[in-house]
Amino acid sequence: IVKMLFAVIIVVFVFACGMSGLGSTGDPVRAKVGDQVVTRAEFETVYQRMAEAVSRSNPDVPRDQLQGPEFRKMVLGDLLSKKLLLAEAEKLGIAASDKEVFAGIAVQKGFQDASGKFDKNIYAAVLRQNRMTPAQFEADFKQQLIMSKVKDAVASSARVTAEQARQMYNWVGEQVRINYIQVKAATFVDDVTVSDDEV
Repeated sequence: IVKMLFAVIIVVFVFACGMSGLGSTGDPVRAKVGDQVVTRAEFETVYQRMAEAVSRSNPDVPRDQLQGPEFRKMVLGDLLSKKLLLAEAEKLGIAASDKEVFAGIAVQKGFQDASGKFDKNIYAAVLRQNRMTPAQFEADFKQQLIMSKVKDAVASSARVTAEQARQMYNWVGEQVRINYIQVKAATFVDDVTVSDDEV
């Protein structure tokens, strides 16, 4: 529900505020939502990183699909959502300390050795493979942590009535019984004729 609300807000603001102009650095603006601006350079950096990540994790995805408008829209939407969440976090005074960041990174399985302990060498190797510096990764991780806190704050304020919970439970558990008869086309092939005019 929260994601849907943010998606609606993003679409409304993008079309209300426009998607043109220049940022304060002179870089062309790709999109603007309220005070939040996504420059073309910023978008291209995130787009390239996401495209590479998808290619690595799903080699079967066609390259032209990653270069298509749908994937670019998805990247832009994610970037705008991120900016909105971080802006809201700043308003609410929600932050993440360096201690929280390092503790969160240390428990990531991809950075642990066979005994389950954080390994700096594995950490550095994984980041090199993804063409990221520790500073970049830690900054991104900090932002993800802050956004997670904002989402948790939004979710914790939600109240669900017993009736709403029952409706959701019924909807998830709903089953449908379908009766059907399978008919093979081959059975009727000999009974059908097609003229040259029809062709």
